[in-house]
Amino acid sequence: MSGTPQIIYDGNCKLCKQAVRFLKSGSNESGMDFFAADSNDTKTLLEQHHIPGELTNKTVILLDNQKMYIKSAAIIRALQNKGGWWKLAGVLKIIPAFIRDGIYDFIARNR
Repeated sequence: MSGTPQIIYDGNCKLCKQAVRFLKSGSNESGMDFFAADSNDTKTLLEQHHIPGELTNKTVILLDNQKMYIKSAAIIRALQNKGGWWKLAGVLKIIPAFIRDGIYDFIARNR
């Protein structure tokens, strides 16, 4: 796995594209790499890490430090990797994952 955090997102989703633009903007200390779920590079990345392709239809995935994060955990980790004050996003982990992921799923269904 690359030392650079890698984010796989739905390239057909306007909200996802806006989020990627936001993460790329300003001071992106982490130098995250972004992959649209339907790209050839993503297919290779998924194969390398033995991640089922159907997972990319449902959620954002972040690969970082030999770990895979999905849904709200991926978003929190991506915000922390953005750097600056965004590192404080980790405080959102005090909210139970089932609540965070429930909100994530609601937004994903209604985007």
